[in-house]
Amino acid sequence: MLSVQNKIHLLPYNKVEQWFQQSKFVMWQEYAKVMYQSWLAGKNLIVYGKGGFGKSEMTYHFLALLADTIPDYSSDLLDCGGADSTKIWAGIKGSELPNFIYNVESSWLASRYILFEELFDAQLSALVEMKQTLTSGEFRTPLQTYKSKCEWLICLTNKSKAEVLDSVSEESRNTVDALLQRFPLAYQLQWSPAQLHNTGCWQDLLEKTKPYLNYQVTSLYASALAQAHSKYKSNHDYMSPRSALHLLSTTEAWAASTQQPLTLRHFLDTSWAYPEPMTTYFRDAETWWQEPEPPEPEPVFVTQDLDIDSMIEILADLDTDSLGLRDMQLLNHKVKQLVYAYEDSDPEAVACVQSMFGKRLCRWQIITDQQFVEAV
Repeated sequence: MLSVQNKIHLLPYNKVEQWFQQSKFVMWQEYAKVMYQSWLAGKNLIVYGKGGFGKSEMTYHFLALLADTIPDYSSDLLDCGGADSTKIWAGIKGSELPNFIYNVESSWLASRYILFEELFDAQLSALVEMKQTLTSGEFRTPLQTYKSKCEWLICLTNKSKAEVLDSVSEESRNTVDALLQRFPLAYQLQWSPAQLHNTGCWQDLLEKTKPYLNYQVTSLYASALAQAHSKYKSNHDYMSPRSALHLLSTTEAWAASTQQPLTLRHFLDTSWAYPEPMTTYFRDAETWWQEPEPPEPEPVFVTQDLDIDSMIEILADLDTDSLGLRDMQLLNHKVKQLVYAYEDSDPEAVACVQSMFGKRLCRWQIITDQQFVEAV
């Protein structure tokens, strides 16, 4: 088992921040820190809250970083909803009645990092065995023993510890309570009311997940979401980011069927799918909405799959004076992709691309500065 200092050396927190900054997630900052601190201390963690706020996806993302960083990494994922002992212990390989011999060496006990989904929805007999195993650090039956290799457990659930206890029968309450004690840390993952009411938070979500959409459209949708949440009186009415994206996808599909870019009219046509405050906002928007300008054709380095030699040819003839900021950002992204893809197989071509792009990038920045001064 790694010491805290070894963990810090292998994975300092700034790498976790960089990992999440490059992802599709928003509002990740606090949860990333919670996972890192829990992992660092080796303390098991329960993460709870309403579905749709990224519990599973962000946890998978953090585990993927551990997989890229930690030597001898191993993990397991177990969905415990309705699970019996056979599922918990990876099946039966034999029996000497009245006891079973389980494939426990192939179960989650053989991995270092474990993610449980809805652990407390497992059957009572399985929960009893898990409690005994986590308490002793070893799986024990009259026919088998197996020492656990687990170093860190995360349990994802929609219920808090108190809600879990309230939802179980009197018969299982003591077992579940004892199992809960094996998870000393708990964190509620959900956007705060201030975030739900903030147009900027929804706009960040849309820019991360729907970067191809026109800003005017995403601004309309983000404002509608923020306005709706400002009118809700109960957190039971709150819409999760996942639900908001599902509704938007419905409107996108309708727009695609009309062979027209997404616009206010499509939101009005699919208003039946949205809660009333959002529908009202869309109707009110008719008084000020202006149809967005049609998009300009994308440059060739965006619309085509290029190899590094093709990029060298494009850079040789490219007039950066004609490119705006967005096109330069797209070009920069494409160059980075090619550098990463070819840095081992064709380092000379990579060096050529970096040199050519660097000169054009600097020139573009200088020209932009001059134009800014002249405009002022």
